[in-house]
This record gives sequence, C-alpha cells and structure tokens, in this order.
Amino acid sequence: METFENHVMESLKGLRRRQLQYHKDVLRKEVELIVQHPEVLKEEPIVKTLTPWQREVMEARLEILKEIDRVREIMGSCNAAVEEVVWLARNGLLDPPLQKLVFVANVSTKKNQEKETLSRSTIMRWKKALRSGPDDRAPKEQQEMPQPAWVKPLFEILRQNKDISCHAMVRELEAMGIKAYYRNVRIRIRLLAEKIKKHHGTRRAEND
Repeated sequence: METFENHVMESLKGLRRRQLQYHKDVLRKEVELIVQHPEVLKEEPIVKTLTPWQREVMEARLEILKEIDRVREIMGSCNAAVEEVVWLARNGLLDPPLQKLVFVANVSTKKNQEKETLSRSTIMRWKKALRSGPDDRAPKEQQEMPQPAWVKPLFEILRQNKDISCHAMVRELEAMGIKAYYRNVRIRIRLLAEKIKKHHGTRRAEND
C-alpha cells in the first residue's frame, strides 16, 4: 500500500517535471522568436543629440551656474557663492525668472517631478560636468546596455538547433573558446525576446 510520504514525493516529482517542461517550452518559444527576427542583434547607434526637454533643462542649469559666477565675483569665493544661491533658492528669494528655472533645472528624467530648491551637491555635480561641455549637464536618457560579444555566435547556435538547452548553449560557446555563464545566457535570450515582443507590439498598436 502506498504510503502518504511516497504519495507526496511522487506529487513533488510530477510538479517538478511540469515546471521543467514549462521552462523548456518558454525557452523554445523565445529561441524561435529570436531566430525569426535576426535584426534584434543589430544595435542602434547612440547619437548624442539632445531632445527639446533635455536642452531646456541644460539651459536652465547653465543660467544657474552663470548666477553663481556672478555672485562669486561679488563675494570673492566660489563656496560662498554656491551657499548663497542655494539659500536664496530654498527661500524663494532668487530673481523670479531664475527661481522658475530652479524648477526646470532639477529635472533628471523626462517623467521626474521638479523640485523648487537647490543643493550644494547638485550644483557641484553640474559644475563638474562643465569640463565635458554643456551637453553633459543635460539629463541623460536611459540607454540600452551593449550586447555581449558572444550574442552573435549564440544566434548561430540557436539557428542550427532551436531545441537546445541553455546548458548546452553554454557548452557550445565554450567549445568555440567563448566564456559565458548560464545565467547571463538565459537572461540575454529573455531580453532579446522581450525586445522583439515590445517592438512588434508597438508596431501593431501603430497600425491599429
């Protein structure tokens, strides 16, 4: 007669088999998607061009830095000038046009909430960016991480065998003299598949 413990063990084994099959099916669907869309391997060049909102923020920051330079000429100390402008901004005592620019200058992403104050650390960060040119004082758009060098060889492996397991992919890469790790390979496949889904989902929405 089957014991309760044996029944539990068999149930757990069955659950584990179903989980493994599920992950295997998900992997295969993602691999098929990637093989069908090789264009996903092409990385779009990053063009360092400011969007209108970035340029607006950059210009606001430049005006605040100019005000600090003006105050420095009067007070004779950069630190004192920074502290003075920070204090005035916090108390809403800057000239009205400049006080409004504090609102704009504090934006760090397009969706960020503006703040009506300044801090010494923020200003010093803007001043440090001056060495790289005005564009580096603008907030940065979030950029996609570059693809690892092993992605294209991995694509060739996937193209030849859509049923290959992730462990086997790593072994195939190692046979080519390419060091890769299971976790990194699995995450990259998922990211590529999500990128394709997002792109084609966007295009479908535009066509509706």
